[in-house]
Amino acid sequence: MNPQPMNKEPTMKERIDPKKQFKEVLDACLQDILRPLVRLMLKMGVPFPYVARQMKRAYLDVIQEEFALPNRKLSRSRMALLSGLSRPDVQTLLGEPTEADLDPFLWNRRVRVLRGWINDADYQDKGGKPLLLPKEGEKSFKSLCQRYGTDVPYRAILDNAMEEGLVARNEEGLLELQTPVVERFEHGLKLLQEQSCCKC
Repeated sequence: MNPQPMNKEPTMKERIDPKKQFKEVLDACLQDILRPLVRLMLKMGVPFPYVARQMKRAYLDVIQEEFALPNRKLSRSRMALLSGLSRPDVQTLLGEPTEADLDPFLWNRRVRVLRGWINDADYQDKGGKPLLLPKEGEKSFKSLCQRYGTDVPYRAILDNAMEEGLVARNEEGLLELQTPVVERFEHGLKLLQEQSCCKC
């Protein structure tokens, strides 16, 4: 009968791994900071790509304000080095604001679909108001989503819009746009103003 191998005592390095400890604490801190922010963004319909872009801008702003070398111009290469961003990314972010910077909802597929419903003449009545739409068909919510919703199935967009009270089904079974966009913006502004960290 072979003797059982004795359990090897962990080395000091194995018992105390600074890199592992740092990562665990860093991850926990980031989650504590980011989860409330993500919850707020989701309530307002602000998608991840917009927040990620603003995070990149925050990195560059702090580097410009606090990490410039004395008596030396802060180069884009140094900003890329410190931030981890690519030099083309730094160049773009330091340039003129793009449509993606000016519109928090540009990447939100649900918002794009509802805007299309409001602004696309193909989905308006003669008075310029959004049509009542069947769920499927030639001129329907499905065709609207195919035009503006890219790769997300129309059922997912419809379910979410109805859940949020943005779309309702009338007695005839047609879909009707409910909440004006301006009211959604006002609701989002109120949510932001209620946060103690926001000085808007």
